[in-house]
Amino acid sequence: MFAAARRRLRRERESRADGAAWLSRHRAGHGLVSSARVLLAHARSDHGWLPPSEPGALRTDVPGTTLAGEPWRIHHQAPVRIAAAFASGADVVIADVDEVRADGLHQRPVLGTAWDPVAACAGWPEGWILARPGLELGDWGLLTPGLVIRHIPWVVGHVRHNDCGRAGRAPGDDCDRAGRAPKVEGGLVSAVVPTRDRADLLGACLEGLFGCTEGVAIEVVVVDHGSREEATAALLRAARDRWAGRLRVVRDDDSFNFSRLCNRGAAVARGESILLLNNDVAPLRADWLAHMRPWLDHPGVGAVGARLLYPDGTIQHAGMHVGRGWTAHVHRGAPGDAPGYRGRIARTATWSAATGACLLLRRADWERLGGLDEGLPVTWGDVDLCLRLRQEMGLVTVVAQAARLTHCSSASRRHDPVEFAASAARVIARLPAHWTDPFAHPRYAPAAEDLDRSILPDTPADAPPWR
Repeated sequence: MFAAARRRLRRERESRADGAAWLSRHRAGHGLVSSARVLLAHARSDHGWLPPSEPGALRTDVPGTTLAGEPWRIHHQAPVRIAAAFASGADVVIADVDEVRADGLHQRPVLGTAWDPVAACAGWPEGWILARPGLELGDWGLLTPGLVIRHIPWVVGHVRHNDCGRAGRAPGDDCDRAGRAPKVEGGLVSAVVPTRDRADLLGACLEGLFGCTEGVAIEVVVVDHGSREEATAALLRAARDRWAGRLRVVRDDDSFNFSRLCNRGAAVARGESILLLNNDVAPLRADWLAHMRPWLDHPGVGAVGARLLYPDGTIQHAGMHVGRGWTAHVHRGAPGDAPGYRGRIARTATWSAATGACLLLRRADWERLGGLDEGLPVTWGDVDLCLRLRQEMGLVTVVAQAARLTHCSSASRRHDPVEFAASAARVIARLPAHWTDPFAHPRYAPAAEDLDRSILPDTPADAPPWR
């Protein structure tokens, strides 16, 4: 115990010395931070929302002891990080915060991501929000066009643990609830459904598309990859008659290539939007597509995913983190209505990728990118498509959490680890050399999907892992 205390004191002395040396060399940066305005500092504890700091100047007169509106305390190295962010051209800086107990131990960090204007539509982000001196925000606030906003993935502010009980109302509490779907305007959506036999899965998928979809006009293109079972042939014959004019079947007997199958279906689709849909996916609510389609009216959005649940009601997909050679479905296995870490999946937000098991795009964007890369025959095609939307067209991928569907997840085909590795290498080769997922905090470990328990422990530690 005493050894741990000595190590902590040594680290604090070293960090104070480093911070003091940096400030002595960068007086201009220190002055910039000192005159920055605290727009808001807030976070949510188990008891509700913590009290915000008072708006005003960020006082940095005495490193290590300065305050930014009680009960908040600024970390002694915070000016270093904040000044660097402003020096990089930021107009607004958002930084991480945590709680500090009476015994000095830190807990419950608020770890953010890159600035996400989609999520910000539902309310201010958590963390410490500071504005460049002289910056005036208009009616649009942080959504003001042209505003440069940087996130510092480092804890700069601490709130006293005994203040957690003074809870207020959360900004955006009532936003983006999975209730009434928005009014939808737009043209036909073409659902492209690759399949091979498994009439049971395909039948449930078609029943859901035609019988459990309201508010959006939809057609279905079934891409039949060499089905041989009579049950499948009978299902397709009956489906053509039952949904004449709204369902077509394309036959493909070549070797399996999921990307090629999707491209073939999209080539004959007539809709203004293309919906990639697995044959083992079925809607849970009739308004699922009405929650997805309006996001394509936002010019900065390129692809829209949905929350997919396993048959037992737990989460299979609510957004994806992408690393160099790995992907992670966040909160996979959590209860179906879980809000996720800090409410991250409680509302529509931006992610680096969404699964192609249910992915909606504009037809024009699909054609401009050339559809899915057929050099990725089974896996990584959906991730690659989302990454290319961002890299080549500046369009983001969002997940509409109010859109809920069931997904048996690879019930009709298992993935090959050799193919997965080869496809990953092909995608990685296109990424920037120093790629990191902007919507995953650096503390999120590769391939970790249970962010609440595995990555962000709630028990105090001698050295907080998030700092």
